[in-house]
Amino acid sequence: MIQDCFRKPTPVAAVAAHDLPANSITWLTHACFIISIGDRLILTDPVLSQRVGPRLAGMILGPKRYLDAPISAAALPLLDLVIISHAHFDHLDLETLSKIRARHTICPVGVADLLSTFVNLGEVRELCNDGSSLSLGATFEDSLEVRAFPVRHPGSRWRHDSKRQCNGYMFDGGSYRFHFIGDTAYSAHFAHLDSCVVGSDFAILPIGGYNPFQHNHCTPEQARDIAQFLRTSCIVPSQHATFRLSSEPLHEPLQRLCAGSSGEEKPRVYVTTPGIPVGLAELTSA
Repeated sequence: MIQDCFRKPTPVAAVAAHDLPANSITWLTHACFIISIGDRLILTDPVLSQRVGPRLAGMILGPKRYLDAPISAAALPLLDLVIISHAHFDHLDLETLSKIRARHTICPVGVADLLSTFVNLGEVRELCNDGSSLSLGATFEDSLEVRAFPVRHPGSRWRHDSKRQCNGYMFDGGSYRFHFIGDTAYSAHFAHLDSCVVGSDFAILPIGGYNPFQHNHCTPEQARDIAQFLRTSCIVPSQHATFRLSSEPLHEPLQRLCAGSSGEEKPRVYVTTPGIPVGLAELTSA
């Protein structure tokens, strides 16, 4: 199913922690999603603050939200896993991270030092984007495998902060497999990814920030090509309509992604509404 791509994306619905059903996905705006697989809760790129950017003299120097977050960081339940794609301010927000609670946190190589002061994030592990993987869970039935792969995007917090990687991730939770890419430009290397990181029920892919920054951010059309390389069944678009980080109109990425789409096309597009949980069975249904 392709929802209405041209609706104004405000106001958002508020989501309560107790309203998160099992086997569901909820967009919390930008690249922040909470995914429930069985009894596990996974949070991607936690950014729920009103502004993103560096702090100077007690003020955040960066863009303000266009879309309000549908839940506060402090209201989130205890998470099984927080996943961070890279250290940019709109994907790793220290204020948000200071207020959430998690059992495990996975981040790219070179990023753990930014999280070292937060004891609430549980075990923090760096994962190299060379296909390295981690498995969470003692038995096959409740295990979750996370595997990292390279994307085309800088991972630096600051301009010359070159030690930090940027990761794409593939999750295998047994019942469902999905990809999460926080940011990437188009690259032919996606066509040659190892077989262990391709094939999924859905992929959360960025579609905004491309004008004039296509060297770091894919266009909506290129996101479709990346989805084809990932061999996913469904695209869940992210990184749109939340912060003004580039020159294209806020609604253009969704319009371009959905232009000419039909329910028969593969991969399909499913546009989520902030704060509204979507069952994974609905998301992945043919």
